[in-house]
Amino acid sequence: KSNSIMALIRRTYTYLDNHTFLLLYKSFARPHIDYANQVWKPHLIEIKTTSPLENVA
Repeated sequence: KSNSIMALIRRTYTYLDNHTFLLLYKSFARPHIDYANQVWKPHLIEIKTTSPLENVA
């Protein structure tokens, strides 16, 4: 779902500076990643970041 949100951001706003893109990413895509990470492995104390998706951003 977060990949589709990132694609939507890139399609809708073709010319973005880094600051604006990060703001949109943190507002729309990041909450889905954080929620999915906690639901997927709730028994882990340390929640690792989802680096492949963050590298795309």
